[in-house]
Amino acid sequence: MKSSISRAAPTPMPTAAVVSSPIQPPPATKSSVSKFDVSQTIYGATKDVWAYGKTVPYVTNVLGLADAVAMKVLDMTFHVDYAAVDDKIKPQLKKLDDDIVTPVIETVWKVIAPAVGKANEMVVEPVMKEVVPKVMASVVAPVMASFFVDEKKEQAKKSAIDMSPTPEVVPAFN
Repeated sequence: MKSSISRAAPTPMPTAAVVSSPIQPPPATKSSVSKFDVSQTIYGATKDVWAYGKTVPYVTNVLGLADAVAMKVLDMTFHVDYAAVDDKIKPQLKKLDDDIVTPVIETVWKVIAPAVGKANEMVVEPVMKEVVPKVMASVVAPVMASFFVDEKKEQAKKSAIDMSPTPEVVPAFN
């Protein structure tokens, strides 16, 4: 059976020269900027603790009363809706983190970083090479000795049984 579908000849693809451009590195950005988000993290954790506290039976009433007082104070003093406060606080906390907290942490880290490097050779290495072996020897040695003493007793019992002329009569060990 012949097919009634005629196949057209493939059309030739135009050949264009492909010009490859060298891979460009991403644009240079600021040096690795640390993001600590301390105040934002504290605020979020505080809200989470508050929400959990509202599930605790005896604390619920106190936290509910505190919520009501806070809502009333915000409404009377700032004429702000209690739910809108969250949207206004978060950008301020981000600004606080970016402008004050993170630079302070980075500055303190620059000051103490050399000391942290020295701490390894001044504290960690002596403790690991001198103190830990002595502590381990005083703690582990008695435990291991009792283990081997028990093993020696078991070996003595086994050899006494094996050397007995009547293995069906086993001596009683205390």
